[in-house]
Amino acid sequence: MHEDDLPATLAGRPRKDGKPSAQAFRLVVDHCHGTNTVRGLLCNGCNSALGHFRDSPEALRRALEYLQSGPSSVPPREVT
Repeated sequence: MHEDDLPATLAGRPRKDGKPSAQAFRLVVDHCHGTNTVRGLLCNGCNSALGHFRDSPEALRRALEYLQSGPSSVPPREVT
């Protein structure tokens, strides 16, 4: 599906929580690098992130565990 084919109601539709709608943005086609089949439409940032993880669910799980582990006990380095 091309972004021009998306219903106009998707852009700027009201949110259930009453907050303002997000700004519209372009979607990119996400595909499986192994089979070259289309999986869906994503924002460019999410599509790039999946590419960096090389479509590996295990790598994404490890990244999630890292993010959920909390702050490191190693103090940050001073940047000079």
